[in-house]
Amino acid sequence: MTAASPRIVILEYNSMFGPDRAVTVPYDAEFDRHRRHTLYYGASLQAWTKLAVHKGYRLVAVEPSGINAFFLRNDLAPHIPACDAATAFRVQEKHDVLLAAGEDLFAYAAREGLPLVEIA
Repeated sequence: MTAASPRIVILEYNSMFGPDRAVTVPYDAEFDRHRRHTLYYGASLQAWTKLAVHKGYRLVAVEPSGINAFFLRNDLAPHIPACDAATAFRVQEKHDVLLAAGEDLFAYAAREGLPLVEIA
């Protein structure tokens, strides 16, 4: 995003990607989330955090339900510290059940030949 510089950015992350890997589903103009596994979408919290840092933002909170992450522009509110993505990570409740049942999004993507992009 280059057209604006909002003070705060709120982004939905896919908690099925877990707390550690910076990964995203690559952009595809023909992408239809409903034609694939319903959990093959979006980006991990680590991936969003890396992009935010690059854009001049810091992760300041993740809401308890594990869906949205809050990023604050670096020139604002210096008394609000940045959060570490792995520590702030929360699993969405419905994803928690799937993970406990052994659902593995990375294994699914590999088995189906679906691309994932690791963010360096």
